[in-house]
Amino acid sequence: MLSISKKIVILFACMSVNISYAGKLKRFLPFKNISYQGISQQQVRSPVVAIIDTGIDLKEEVVKKSLITAKVSTNGNLKINNEVSRKSFGLDFTTGDLSFSPTDNHGHGTHIAGIINEINPHAKILAIKYYNPMSSDEENLKSTVKAIQAAVELNVDIINYSSGGEGFSQQEYKALENARNKGIIIITAAGNFGKNIDNISSAYYPASYNLNNIISVINIDKYGILHPTSNWGVKSADIATYGTDVTSYLPNNSLGTLSGTSQSTAIISGYTSLLVGSSIKKTNFIKLKNTILKSVKKSISLTDKCKTGGFFDPVRFKNIIKRKFRKIANK
Repeated sequence: MLSISKKIVILFACMSVNISYAGKLKRFLPFKNISYQGISQQQVRSPVVAIIDTGIDLKEEVVKKSLITAKVSTNGNLKINNEVSRKSFGLDFTTGDLSFSPTDNHGHGTHIAGIINEINPHAKILAIKYYNPMSSDEENLKSTVKAIQAAVELNVDIINYSSGGEGFSQQEYKALENARNKGIIIITAAGNFGKNIDNISSAYYPASYNLNNIISVINIDKYGILHPTSNWGVKSADIATYGTDVTSYLPNNSLGTLSGTSQSTAIISGYTSLLVGSSIKKTNFIKLKNTILKSVKKSISLTDKCKTGGFFDPVRFKNIIKRKFRKIANK
């Protein structure tokens, strides 16, 4: 069931831009209401988060400090490169030939990177550009598959894929399966069409793929209510978190407020990276996923909206992390 014409959708549900010089995000929602700074200070290594998106704005100084890139080794394989420059600050598969300059002309990728960076500034961000608005759905899907394959080859810790589309793709499925075989967890968006993605006719991929290394995320507002644009599904969606009116960075040193399952996905990726960074060795994706899903506060309004029937609770997550650190200290 190969669908090479899978429709790729950038998850911009709504957007407002506040032109100002970008600074720390702690004074904005949702960051001022959640606890993460104490955990980020206890990181023992810097996890690598591949953000498969629209690229990154290299001028954004806060995020720039966390960027890594890649290069082709003498044997022709990709390898991590920590020397970021104007000519090399990530990967770009949108121009046909591989480029290492994933300039963000859209804003979405920079916004996602800012959210993850705010929650865990110790995480290393690998921006991989897959989306070109001038390309066909077929071309964008091919770029998506190449982006996933590159992240797998580079053996990243987490893939944040805040996008997706309708139509099963065997090639994409295989790439994500290869990620699973290498122990890489995928955090992905459930989509912004207000549909039940458990239904075959409304399925949204990668969220609807039956792979146990995927965490599919839906969007709730500050009152814990499912956003009307958010997709949902008690089988295909795993967890809910805040994704409404999230302020983060945009190109040209500006701040923007966006809403969507994209932003919810980035928040879960940020917290997952905190868990990854708490261990020297690479953490098994099953442990990562189970910890995230255990950090849930049940909600009647979400009972039939996602597998966990609740939303991610940073306090519960923090308590789990504290127990983990206590166990390490007692060994």
